[in-house]
Amino acid sequence: MALLRDKNTGRPATDSRGNQIKITTDGETRSREIRAERMKAKAKLHRDNAKARAKRTPEQQLEVLDERLGVGVGATKERARLYRQIEERAVKEKEAEKKQRQKESKQQKPEKEKAKGRKPRK
Repeated sequence: MALLRDKNTGRPATDSRGNQIKITTDGETRSREIRAERMKAKAKLHRDNAKARAKRTPEQQLEVLDERLGVGVGATKERARLYRQIEERAVKEKEAEKKQRQKESKQQKPEKEKAKGRKPRK
């Protein structure tokens, strides 16, 4: 398979959509097949990147953005979403700790009342 070249410029020839045209040994062009291969490769790359992104925490994703674009530069909507996720997680953790402390204090109250000789409250 050879790359078809423009006779005047020597550059690779392209079809109406700008795809490079290659010619097989029997003389047929394969621009559509080449485009389909390129699209499959892009789709695979996109899936791989999405899997890698899903494994990262919001903090790690912010670090990746800082490395790629610079600290606080670009991707403002993405950064805002990540900061919001970090804050929401912190609030949930605080609420969980508060519930845990309340649960523990309820368990300790009957023990204290028994020690004082009172009947435990229900």
